[in-house]
Amino acid sequence: MIEIILAVIALASAPLSAWLTSRLMKAKYAQEVEKLKAEVAQMKSDVRSRELDNDRKSINMVMELVVEPIRKEMKSLQRKVDRLTNAIDKIPSCPHSANCPVSSELQLEQKLDQSDPDKGTNKGSPRRGRKAGAESAVDADGNPGTGVQEESAE
Repeated sequence: MIEIILAVIALASAPLSAWLTSRLMKAKYAQEVEKLKAEVAQMKSDVRSRELDNDRKSINMVMELVVEPIRKEMKSLQRKVDRLTNAIDKIPSCPHSANCPVSSELQLEQKLDQSDPDKGTNKGSPRRGRKAGAESAVDADGNPGTGVQEESAE
């Protein structure tokens, strides 16, 4: 009879021991999974922090290399435009205003802009940078001239 009891205990203890082992292992694995999830969350947080830091550095680099030079150039251009505006404002009080080449050039530019507003300004036109004594900016037909005196063929 003892042998039967021992056999029954042996038969019952094997599944019971397996069940207890699996429960303990399941709890252990659950703790490991939670630990790994926490590590992954921390790594994601670190990666996001590095991304934000890299974004800040990129923005600062763009500010230094692009925006600041453009801002300086804009200020320089504004000063030049202000100086030009002041000079233009003084044209009427100039004793040579009747024959002023700058004034006539500006008036010609206004006439060209009014006749064809889609063209805008004539940047790079040949009359820019004319030398003293050059011909008028308008030829006999009323078209913009080249600013170069033509020599007569004799």
